Amino acid sequence: FANWLQNGQPTGAQTAGTTEAGAYTLTAPTTLSGGRAADARVFLPTADEWYKAAYHQPAAQGGDTDDYWTYATRSNTAPDSDQPPGADAPNPAHVANFFSNDGLPNGYNDGYATNGSTSSPAALGDDFLTDVGAYTSATSYYGTFDQNGNVNEWNETASGANRQFRGGGWNETAPGLTSSNLSFTDPATAEVNNIGFRLASVPEPSTLGLTFLAATATLRRKRRTF
Repeated sequence: FANWLQNGQPTGAQTAGTTEAGAYTLTAPTTLSGGRAADARVFLPTADEWYKAAYHQPAAQGGDTDDYWTYATRSNTAPDSDQPPGADAPNPAHVANFFSNDGLPNGYNDGYATNGSTSSPAALGDDFLTDVGAYTSATSYYGTFDQNGNVNEWNETASGANRQFRGGGWNETAPGLTSSNLSFTDPATAEVNNIGFRLASVPEPSTLGLTFLAATATLRRKRRTF
C-alpha cells in the first residue's frame, strides 16, 4: 500500500511500477529486499518514529518530566474506554477504543468501547473498530489519533521474519497500551482483526523548495520596503 501511494496510486498489474517497488522493494508479500528507499515519501514509521509520535511531549511544552508519557493520550494514567467521541467520560481528550470494566454504572469503562458491554463485539458480529479520528479530542502531542487502542500497528522495525507492532488493540486492557509494551510476530501469519498499520509521509522536496523560495521572495520584498 505504501508503494502504491508512493507511485501515485496507479492502476494495473502488481509490478515494480505499481505495488512491488517504490518506498520498498518486495520479493514476497511480506518480504523486503533491503529497507526503506532513500527517496521514500510514504512508508511505515520505524519503532522510534512511531514511539515519538505517540508518547513524546517536551516537558517545557507541558509534557512529563522526562518528555515522554506512558499513554498516547498525553497522560501517565490509563485512558477511559467509551464510545466515540467519549462524551460520557470525564475527559474526552483521554479516551480510546479498548477494553476496560470498572463495574460502575457511569456510562464509560463498561467493557468494550464500541458496544459498552463485556460481551465481545466480535463474537456478536458487531463492528469493533472505530473510524480514525472518531475520538476527536484524543490526540498525541503531534496531533495523531488512535495510537492507543483500536488496532495494534505494525512499524518498520523487524527481527528476522517478525515485525514489531505497538499501541494495543480494541480487545486489550490498559497495560497493552503503555509505552513499554511491544510485540513481534510474523506478518505472513498474523492477519487478525486487532492488528493494522499507519503510514508516515514527508513533503515532496519540490514543495519544500517552493516554500523556501516563496519565503525568500517575501523577505526580499520586505527588505525593499525599508
